[in-house]
Amino acid sequence: MLNGADMLRVRPNVQLKVNPQDLGIEVEQGQLLVPAELGRVLDAMGITTAEGFVSAVRAFPTQFTVSLQMDARSFEAAVRGAIDKLRGSVADSVLEGTGNRRARGMGALPPRVAGDKR
Repeated sequence: MLNGADMLRVRPNVQLKVNPQDLGIEVEQGQLLVPAELGRVLDAMGITTAEGFVSAVRAFPTQFTVSLQMDARSFEAAVRGAIDKLRGSVADSVLEGTGNRRARGMGALPPRVAGDKR
C-alpha cells in the first residue's frame, strides 16, 4: 500500500500538451507531470498530488472542461486514459474510487439524540 511519502507530486511541464487520450499527463521519476495548462487549473484548486488530481477530475469535471476547452465526452475519455496511466503508481482504491469514505449522515438528528434538553 502506498503511504504519504509515496504520493506522486504534481509538476507542470510546458513541453506537454493537453490531449483527448490522457490529458497529456506523464508519470516520471516519482512525479505526475502535467501540461502547464492543466497545472494552472490544479494549482488554482490547491491540488498537489496524483490522488488529488484523480479526485478533482471526478468531482469537478465542468471546471476542467471549461478551463481546458474540452467537451464533456472527450474529457471523460481523457480521464479514463489518465487513470490508466496512473495504474501501478497510485493505489487502486483511489483510481477505482473505492477509497476510505466516511459514512454520510442522513440529515438532522432528532433533538433528543442531538443533545437537546427539551
